[in-house]
Amino acid sequence: MTLTRTFTRRAGFGLIVAASVVTGACFGRDDISGPASVIGPPLLDMELSVASAPVFPAASVSVNATRDTLTLNISNLPPLPPGSVYQVLLVDTTAATSNAIVGSGTLITTNRRTRPVNRDVSVIETTVDTAASANAITDGGAANSYSFVIADADIGGNISAYTHAVVVVNGTAETGVQTVDADDPRGFLARRYRSGASYSSGSLTFGTWSIASAVRQPFAITAASLDAGFWGDDLIANFELILRPPEGFRYVGWLVDDRTGSQQRVGGLATPPPERRSLVNADVEAGSFLTEDAIVEAQLRQPVTTPDNYTRFVVVLEPKGSAGAPRASLAEVFAAAIPRSISVRHPGAGKLAGKVTSTSASTVDSSTVYLTAPNRPEPLLVNITNATGDFLFRTVNVGEYTVKVIPPGDSIVRDSTNITIGVADGATVGDSVFVSLTIP
Repeated sequence: MTLTRTFTRRAGFGLIVAASVVTGACFGRDDISGPASVIGPPLLDMELSVASAPVFPAASVSVNATRDTLTLNISNLPPLPPGSVYQVLLVDTTAATSNAIVGSGTLITTNRRTRPVNRDVSVIETTVDTAASANAITDGGAANSYSFVIADADIGGNISAYTHAVVVVNGTAETGVQTVDADDPRGFLARRYRSGASYSSGSLTFGTWSIASAVRQPFAITAASLDAGFWGDDLIANFELILRPPEGFRYVGWLVDDRTGSQQRVGGLATPPPERRSLVNADVEAGSFLTEDAIVEAQLRQPVTTPDNYTRFVVVLEPKGSAGAPRASLAEVFAAAIPRSISVRHPGAGKLAGKVTSTSASTVDSSTVYLTAPNRPEPLLVNITNATGDFLFRTVNVGEYTVKVIPPGDSIVRDSTNITIGVADGATVGDSVFVSLTIP
């Protein structure tokens, strides 16, 4: 006998019909039961939903008492694609032809990094870099915050000649006076700081800004329908009625391993098949599957060869540019856990052993050794050496790492090396690696 179970699955906004067959005493097919074989590749669902803790860009603006200096404090800027920059526009919305000037001034960048002191204690180190006559932010990242101080003398005019401060993404750094069309979307953070002779301080609104109030759209996570899964080797995610991204941004999918910090960019959204038109410019363009406010339907489809290397699939807001960002933004919009049937295939952990030696008579006892990952600069694992400089990490997940050493009583990394914990001879456990590090 043959038992046939049929199910339907929405993928590509069409219907995929597959048969799962259990064969008993008889084989072949008949006109009732259909073919006695599996049709199509396996389908594994993911529960795609609204992200629980997105970190969106934020900023505040203030003007000094003499009305000649404006200060913008900006944080949570996502990493930029190569060549792209963040810039500040001062815009006059009261002029018949709306003028804007690219803000230039003193840029103060504050970087916060975690550094281990020993196996049990870490400290947050803060470095501050001040650049005069700056007109662009070229990095971004959650560890950085920025103060942009723009004075009248910096722009060769008066900040009181403008009404709004707007943060934008540009493909290349621009300078000087520009014209902003009244109905064009422009910028992703904005606030009015002057109204007539009155000035106000406060937070900028995150979302698409425009001189025309009808075009402005504060960003919020919305979705009428979401689904995702692995169809054979393809990752497929479907979206209905999601808000357009803020001007200068796009939706991009990433695979993330929360164990090691490894990440893989899996591309942006497109319209459903058969059209499959890229939605890289869904922030500003008109076209099919787009309304004034929303993307009606969209799909992300990408082959993935090693999904078991990751723990989550996320869709983030990423600044637009000619290439992809180097790492995933923390502005997560949608997220899903990789199905357990896939993640359990991830190879088991390996071991890392090593020895720290000194080029002088300095002691190597209690040197701090720690691991970071390419997309995760904070310490992942921390240990200390014994009296002879030996150390051991018994459990290190498969992945790429940098091993760093800080001598006892020091605060500076004196040596480092890159390693890969791979898979030994095709086995399901990670291999073991030995490294040597040297301190002064």
